[in-house]
Amino acid sequence: MSFAKISDEDVNRLRARIGTPIQRVTPPFYTELNADAARHFAGAIGDDNPLWVQPGYGLKTRWNSQLCPPCILYSTDNVVSGAVEGLPSVHAMFAGTDWQWFEPIKVGTVMKTRSVLKDMVEHQTRFAGRSFQQIYTTEFFDQHGTRIAQADSWCFRTERDTARESGSKYKTVAAAPIVYSDQDIGAFAAQYRQEKPRGAETRTWVGCEPDVNTESSLPATSRLRSGGVSSGAGSEVLTRKNSGHTARLSASPQPLIVNATPVSSAATQTCRCPMELI
Repeated sequence: MSFAKISDEDVNRLRARIGTPIQRVTPPFYTELNADAARHFAGAIGDDNPLWVQPGYGLKTRWNSQLCPPCILYSTDNVVSGAVEGLPSVHAMFAGTDWQWFEPIKVGTVMKTRSVLKDMVEHQTRFAGRSFQQIYTTEFFDQHGTRIAQADSWCFRTERDTARESGSKYKTVAAAPIVYSDQDIGAFAAQYRQEKPRGAETRTWVGCEPDVNTESSLPATSRLRSGGVSSGAGSEVLTRKNSGHTARLSASPQPLIVNATPVSSAATQTCRCPMELI
């Protein structure tokens, strides 16, 4: 069985739709973000921040409301979570999102979204030769018309047969897995036992380099590596860092590592998802 190739005709047909709002076929998972939605989504991603899961907690904060995890917006629009159109039978792989948040997402928000095709960017790849980055822009509004967030999301459209028959990206990947010792595993377990919610305690995020990061009050975190060409052996513990500027964060149960402007206020925040803004 063979699959379709990417044709100029199909690409041009898609490009003709740039800027045209997407017509919804199926509804998103959530259209109204109530307390149950916030709690269930937070539980699904393993984030027990009391702002998301305790209705009374947010009333005592500057937000004066229970909030939803920022990335719950993935569940309010099918396009931002990977739905694409055009190029039938051509593989679509969800590849990333650039987010901008303008307002916190309060429990009780009724969602309205608008998605448009933004661009079709051609790439020559080792994975599948000629491929296209299909980029959409989605805007998120509440019931009052206030814009809460905006996201550019993209999938890569690749020819299945080309990837299987002549793709070269993974031909040199090392097969040997990383093996962790009992001592490594014990160190990971000890760190997990020390983790705890920090509530309203203010943390300082300082510097991008180890020599200027000594004043950070954010703890280290473990990152496990699975092997392959980009990995070494064993384990490592990373110090949490920011983009090189002093920033103060209202602590979340798990601090952030993002490509973003330092978080210093409730103003617009830009980042690569996932991110916790609070």
